[in-house]
Amino acid sequence: MFQGIGKQQWYPGNNADKFWGPFSRPYYSFVDKDFLKDVWTPENPNAYFPKLRGYEALNDRGELNVKNDRYLQDLAYIRLKNLTVGFSLPETVLKKIKLSKVRVYLSGENLFTFTKLRSNYIDPEQAAGDYNNSTVDANARVYPFSKVYSFGLDVSF
Repeated sequence: MFQGIGKQQWYPGNNADKFWGPFSRPYYSFVDKDFLKDVWTPENPNAYFPKLRGYEALNDRGELNVKNDRYLQDLAYIRLKNLTVGFSLPETVLKKIKLSKVRVYLSGENLFTFTKLRSNYIDPEQAAGDYNNSTVDANARVYPFSKVYSFGLDVSF
């Protein structure tokens, strides 16, 4: 089963720490391992983010808290939500081992997601909602869906 969204725009809220990193709250922010390559320096004048200053995305007057199209994210995605592969032993084999049915299966959930979102750490399906607050503040502060693998054996005598 595949699931996805063709187009949905999202502007990261002021508490979207996984997107803004230390531009939000520098003292506890999540920092992507490649974050500094996207930050402006004299050697990197065309960087995605401006010069690094804490609280620029958090404060009301911070330059990153002013909505603009540069940081507007496209939450379009396609996700392989569930895949199950099974195999039943043929009757000729079952008669020899005196069983009526043997089925082996392997199942996986949330196996992969393709997205245009500019973060590997934000789930595009959940980015626009903030379930920690009573209001939706677009902070992407939810745990991503886990990948789940299952193996099963169904035997009938």
